Amino acid sequence: MPSVEASFEYEGGIVPRRSDRVEILQAAKMAALALDLSGYAGIDLVVGDLPRVVDVNPRPTTSIVGIAKVMREELADLILRARFATLPERVTVEGECEFMKGEMEIFGG
Repeated sequence: MPSVEASFEYEGGIVPRRSDRVEILQAAKMAALALDLSGYAGIDLVVGDLPRVVDVNPRPTTSIVGIAKVMREELADLILRARFATLPERVTVEGECEFMKGEMEIFGG
């Protein structure tokens, strides 16, 4: 069988990435419950015929760039509040943010 080489490279993101497919959010919630996550976590999915969880990061990831721009609440405050189980029932998301790897500012470098 001939080998097939494929490469994938992160190019950026869209926050929030809206979808009318309920099973995408359900897959992310199931992963969070299975891993007993609380607070901020990055759950990466590949979506084809079914959504599949491919990576879980229990820390802020690059998507925080967009999240900070579209969410009214302060992320650091929410992360601390998650630790003490005092999160609000809802957060306010306004608009959408698209960011590309080559256009992001590099801090500390």
